[in-house]
Order: sequence, then structure tokens, then C-alpha cells
Amino acid sequence: MKNYLKILLAGLILITVSACKTLVADNPQAIPPLEAESKGYITIRTTGTGSKSRRAMIDGERQAFKDLFFRGYPQAQQKIPMIGVNEVAIMQQHKAYFDQFFGMTELGPNRYRSFVISSHPVGKFSNKQLTLDVVINLRALRADLEQNGLIRKFGY
Repeated sequence: MKNYLKILLAGLILITVSACKTLVADNPQAIPPLEAESKGYITIRTTGTGSKSRRAMIDGERQAFKDLFFRGYPQAQQKIPMIGVNEVAIMQQHKAYFDQFFGMTELGPNRYRSFVISSHPVGKFSNKQLTLDVVINLRALRADLEQNGLIRKFGY
């Protein structure tokens, strides 16, 4: 009886361990650009989440811009954040700009799309996640941020 119980317990542990799923953290990164960064482009590989692939793509593109604005990419030309590190305070201070930039609805026209040169999925949409490469026109984005008073000509 004891051997039967030990075998049953070992089997349950084995089934439980094999059914566990490993989650991979979302680490957006700048990858080797399609064009030289000196020409004003940056290519970012990011992961978006959403109930459908289109929503996940929109989320990934938005996340790429937020990372560019508030975090920077150490392995790319844009090593420091474009705007600053205090995301909450900056987003509140320039609420009208960010509402217009990211759009009030996910499926409506979003101004940030005018700075996206290309955006294409790298993998398949699975587990409500989609990995994609987003190419952003960095020069035009910087000029827009300067024009709207979010950054000065030589930094934030």
C-alpha cells in the first residue's frame, strides 16, 4: 500500500511539473537597423499583447514609442530616453499631446503611425502575444517633439 501511494504521488508530481509553462519576459530591444541609424531610422523589436493580432500589433508599436521616449535603448544610437525618465509626470504634464499622439481609441487614427516607416511581425500570434520589428523615423519624431515643446533642440 505504501509503495502504491509513493508511486501515485511521484506520478502526480511529474505530471504537475511537466504541465508548468515558462513565461518569457518582454525585453524590447533595438536590433541592427535596416538602414543606418545615421540616416535617422531605428529598428526596434518588441512584443505586443492583445486579444487579436491587430490589437497586439498596435500595443507593440505603442510600447516601442514609450520605451524610446522614457527608457532609451543602450545598444543603439538612442542610448538615453528622448523625453525623460519620469513617465507618469511627463505624460500628465503633456496630456493633450500624448492623447493626440497615441489616439483616444486603439482602432482609431493614431498620430504615432506617421512616424512608423514599417512594422511587421517576426513570429506568429500566439498566447495573445505578437513579436514585431518596428522601424521608426527618429529624425521626424525628434523634430515633432521639439516643435511641440516636449524636448529642447539638444536633449530633454
